[in-house]
Order: sequence, then structure tokens, then C-alpha cells
Amino acid sequence: MLDTKSRDDIPELVIGLQHLYTNTFLRERLFALLEKGVVY
Repeated sequence: MLDTKSRDDIPELVIGLQHLYTNTFLRERLFALLEKGVVY
């Protein structure tokens, strides 16, 4: 289990990556932007 009250940034990063992995629309959009070399 992740400690969301930790002062470390890693738990927040992992939660964000999990969200991107489970959300197909966001994941495909991210990869499309990465292929173009533009991320905002």
C-alpha cells in the first residue's frame, strides 16, 4: 500500500502512472504526443 501522506514524491508519481495505465484514452493521447515529440 502506498503512503499518500508521505513527503516523498514517489507515491504520487506511482498513483499518476497507475491512472495513465488504466485510462485507455489518456494513455493513447500521451503516446500520440510522445510520438510527435511534444508534451504539454
